[in-house]
Amino acid sequence: MVILDRKGIDRRNVFQRLRAALPFATINLVIVVVLIFGGGLIAYFIDQLAVHRIHSFSDIEALSRTKALPRLSNSPRCLVQGTEELRCLPNLFLIGASKAGTTSLARWLAELPHVYFEKRFLSEESRGEDKHTEVHRFDRPSYGRASKTIELLSQWAASPIVRSEWDLVVHYTPHYLYAPSVPFELRDLYPPETRDSLRFVVLVRDPIERAWSSFWFKNSHLFQGEDRGSVEEFVTVMKSEINERRRFERCFEREMSHALSLSFSNHHSVIADTEERTASKRYIGFLMSIRNRLVSCQRVCPPSTAIAKQRETNRNRERQEEKSKQSRQWRDRENDKLLDLGIRRNLVYENKNEKTELHRRYYNRENYWQSRCGTNALSLFPSSSFPLHSRLYNDSLENEALRTSVFNTLEKCFGSEHFRSKKLGWRHLDKGLYIDQILRWQINFFPDQFLFISTSALASAPKDVMQRILTFATQESHAAKGKEKKKKLRRMERETVHREIFSGLRLLDFSRRYLEKPNKHAKGLNESLLESERELLQEFVRPYNYWLFKELLCDV
Repeated sequence: MVILDRKGIDRRNVFQRLRAALPFATINLVIVVVLIFGGGLIAYFIDQLAVHRIHSFSDIEALSRTKALPRLSNSPRCLVQGTEELRCLPNLFLIGASKAGTTSLARWLAELPHVYFEKRFLSEESRGEDKHTEVHRFDRPSYGRASKTIELLSQWAASPIVRSEWDLVVHYTPHYLYAPSVPFELRDLYPPETRDSLRFVVLVRDPIERAWSSFWFKNSHLFQGEDRGSVEEFVTVMKSEINERRRFERCFEREMSHALSLSFSNHHSVIADTEERTASKRYIGFLMSIRNRLVSCQRVCPPSTAIAKQRETNRNRERQEEKSKQSRQWRDRENDKLLDLGIRRNLVYENKNEKTELHRRYYNRENYWQSRCGTNALSLFPSSSFPLHSRLYNDSLENEALRTSVFNTLEKCFGSEHFRSKKLGWRHLDKGLYIDQILRWQINFFPDQFLFISTSALASAPKDVMQRILTFATQESHAAKGKEKKKKLRRMERETVHREIFSGLRLLDFSRRYLEKPNKHAKGLNESLLESERELLQEFVRPYNYWLFKELLCDV
């Protein structure tokens, strides 16, 4: 029996045709979905290769070999590659500032024994004829899409092969000091047990001289194909950067105040401290308040030269407290005996013992630091109010939330299109305002991990400056101090390596300066700028230099 619809078409025939065509449609749909998914997966894989700077199969092989290496038991930042070969993460960072003598400093360090530099690429095939010593790992625009696991593995693969864990591995990129995202990204990438061993060297130069040198360098044939630029253009760029800087400070103050009021109950201690200041001082005040909050609640950093004296002072104080405790216990027992006899005796303690007892009760309570640095505290107090012998780590959720708030505020005020952009390197005057850049770094790392040197000191006494840098770079980290006392072999190896590093200073030729070829249009700063123009720039940078000297005792 044939069933016809209104149009006269056999309905059963239509159903049979659909039933027959359904498997083919399903197969076609599956093929289309697989092609779309596979194409997206391949595109993501290619994008990740570009993000992590993997250019060849040799780079993939280098990553796979590095992943199979075991960690050195005594040093978590090193991998064991052979019987006498190690791959260690960098422990010395030259982070800036650009156009402040970092090229000469890096070349001098490269000539020393037991000093190695991290490379930009993973394998020798990818490096080829690459002569750049700047790594630019954390400030590249694609770093926001990078996987932290692969990034840490690639940094191990790009690290040089060293013979000892005490060798210096240098990571050199002078743009890091100014790049706003780098200190946060560097803190997130490195394991917590290795952060304390990192050392950061910062060269600072007069902001106006640095801006003048940077302007002519960026307009030279190295970037533009031919030498360009004029004094009028320099003045125009400086005024534009001043206006942009004031806009950024107002944005940071507005957004950070809003974030603190929403996220933290005791935010008034930060805001009230900066109400009666100018815009630039309020901005620096915000960063210093946040830095003091995070650093004070994590660890107080005494000067490295006073550690031995402080330890001896602590031991003497403990012995004195023990004697006072025994004396008080004896007097308490005698008082109990007299009370049993019915004779009441009032004991008057000496002022010295009273102060010792108050000091002991005040500083030795286990919950004292938690009450000062707990989840509900945003109180700001100077580091001098802490005892020097106290060291603690308090990476609470609120502290991490505070760092995240600063990071998001910087991203919003810099602009998402400029936050990780190479265009930040084209700023001249703003890169010479060091105090806020340094405070951004000290929000994530401790103040005693930084060494600040002026360019004038490097030019006048390069050997003494190199001596200071090597002494700073080879000093033992706080995390390793308690572990190395009884390991004589490792201590002897460390002393031998450091002795050879310092012996290389005698062979350096400090008369050589490694400077880029200048712009042929460049002239002397004092000869080119008018008196009014120089006064405008000096008036703008004066408060930032004041805070730099007041906080860090660093005179540019």
